[in-house]
Amino acid sequence: MVVDNEWIRACDRARKAGRLLGDVLQKKVQGDRPVVLIGVSLGALALFEALTTIAEHSPSEASPLVDTAIFVSLPVAPGDDEWRQARSAVSRRLVNAYCTTDLVLAGVGRLHEVLGGGGWSEMAGLRPLEREGVEDVDLSDVIDGHFELNPKIKEILEAIGVND
Repeated sequence: MVVDNEWIRACDRARKAGRLLGDVLQKKVQGDRPVVLIGVSLGALALFEALTTIAEHSPSEASPLVDTAIFVSLPVAPGDDEWRQARSAVSRRLVNAYCTTDLVLAGVGRLHEVLGGGGWSEMAGLRPLEREGVEDVDLSDVIDGHFELNPKIKEILEAIGVND
């Protein structure tokens, strides 16, 4: 039994927004140059969905539409195949920026697991992935948790090395 709640609805909306973004990027509304995508929390979920949408619809495209994708506090636990799909849509950097002390993300994930399944302990925003082609960046020394994501975005992007 799955109980509907605000978190599940927000994740659903993020996934829908991600599919729309993937479609827009494939139509090259932004032009022919690759883009850099940075998403935080549910925004990261939307970007992950956009990448898998791009990979599904253009699996043999020679030059990916996305140069770099950065997920900060990604609130899902994608499997190996989903990570491979996302990686295939990115030409350069695919970054998982996580915080082991993000109690809000852990709490929401745990609640989702209890209500509807899904492994919160495997949530990308809480731990390193250690997957080929994915850079793990630990933000635990930069932020204490979810409520510091927006106020400390400059420090987060510096820790990730966005301008390197």
